[in-house]
Amino acid sequence: GSFKTAPSYRFVYIDGVKNTRDVGGAKTVDGKTLKYGMIIRGSEIDGLVESGFFLAKSDIENVVDTFKFAYEFDLRNPSVFSGKYVSRLGENVKHDFYDCPMYGNIFNQNSKEKMKQIFSSLADENKYPMYLHCTHGADRTGTVVLLLQLLLGVDEETAIKEYRLTAFQYNTYAD
Repeated sequence: GSFKTAPSYRFVYIDGVKNTRDVGGAKTVDGKTLKYGMIIRGSEIDGLVESGFFLAKSDIENVVDTFKFAYEFDLRNPSVFSGKYVSRLGENVKHDFYDCPMYGNIFNQNSKEKMKQIFSSLADENKYPMYLHCTHGADRTGTVVLLLQLLLGVDEETAIKEYRLTAFQYNTYAD
């Protein structure tokens, strides 16, 4: 016999990394299910902004073997690092900073080109599977994932539930 896992949120535990989960599993309004393993979202993995969010060298091989990341989609401002950045996920994992605006600022006239760049990049199939993050994996990451899920046909209630799961990752109250 065999079994099939019901579509659901999949929390991912990576030591030293916070707010980590698979974006796949959500059902779309036309009955399809977002594919698991394409986007893992979470906090930064290099400790550049929050020193406590750091993927230990001893865990890198396990993470790379498990997820087979091709790309590190970094929503932080590139000013958090100077010089040539190499992903903690390895030299074979391409990395780009996107300087994503936060919250309602994504709808400002000045942010249109930035958001177009982000979603054009998300449409590039060569960037999958990817690790998508900002600093805490909450505000910028949550907003981009929410919008992406809506664009992919996930209903608003489900997309908002995924967004709100961050509150539980940080042991805070979500209203």
